[in-house]
Amino acid sequence: MLTDLQILPALPADAGAILALRRSVLREGAWFTMEPDELREDVTQRAELIRHLQRSGNGVCLVAKVGGELAGTAMIEGGGLRRIRHVGRLEMMVAEPLRGLGVGDALLTAALRAARRNVALEKVELALYAHNLRAHALYVRHGFEEEGRRRRQQRLSDGEYADEVWMALWVRGGAG
Repeated sequence: MLTDLQILPALPADAGAILALRRSVLREGAWFTMEPDELREDVTQRAELIRHLQRSGNGVCLVAKVGGELAGTAMIEGGGLRRIRHVGRLEMMVAEPLRGLGVGDALLTAALRAARRNVALEKVELALYAHNLRAHALYVRHGFEEEGRRRRQQRLSDGEYADEVWMALWVRGGAG
């Protein structure tokens, strides 16, 4: 565990660093559906998303900082329609050199704490590649359960296919 790790609410001023991290993780080509050249978002749009999540009533955006530098981010964006407002979609990423050092665990702990305090959110869901074993283990440790698997859902840039795993955690009510 890193001794100087801080988990903080994201601010619009963090948008540039978050976008740079997103680009870096997308360049790895292993963890997300979007490929680097498909990222069209700019700093202004990311800052607006952060502001939207701050005022939405069913979302959260956090950053992890080590030595004042961005190490990771976690975002839960609740549904925009009444029937799915209680469901938040989690997206998390950690800078490659800092993986395995507790950043993801600390981010996920803080994001789930925020979700549990948020009266609008009842369920947090996510999707990940089946080959992302480290992330899968992290989510299971935090209580997520697999809800489904979409076989050969993603065709990777090397032509191989990857299964997509859907996981969820009820943070309040509704489970069963």
